[in-house]
Amino acid sequence: MADKDALMNVFPYAVWFPSPDYDTRMSLLQHFVISKIPPGQEGEASTTDVHSPFLYEQLALLTEGWTTGQLKRIVERTLSERRIEQLLQRPLQASDFVIALAEEKALSEGEVKKMIEFHNSLPFTMRRANPPEDFPADETGAGKSRKSTSKKVKK
Repeated sequence: MADKDALMNVFPYAVWFPSPDYDTRMSLLQHFVISKIPPGQEGEASTTDVHSPFLYEQLALLTEGWTTGQLKRIVERTLSERRIEQLLQRPLQASDFVIALAEEKALSEGEVKKMIEFHNSLPFTMRRANPPEDFPADETGAGKSRKSTSKKVKK
């Protein structure tokens, strides 16, 4: 891994983008697929299958832990110009994505853990603080607000 001090001198902030969750993966996959279909062809008979949630549910299950960039590359590899032309004859199916899924390497749990540990080791000024872990609750009660001890003056 790169030298942390050297990175801190070059980059003023560190941003961690976690992998998208199931619902987000479904939305992203649908967006990437629909954006590849030429205007005017979206309403054609077989291309209506690209709006079917079943396709994206299957793909979202297969891509657990994958990044947004990986999802986009999978769609781009699968939907070549030739395959887009064939959508009218042959509807898009999850099996069409098998080759692209096999070629794309998902991040391992170890790699993700290393990135999270590295991000958490950075100073607060470079990253977004995580309140539950970075700022534990004050157990002494010194940080709690106190009621005013001054008495109201009657008129």
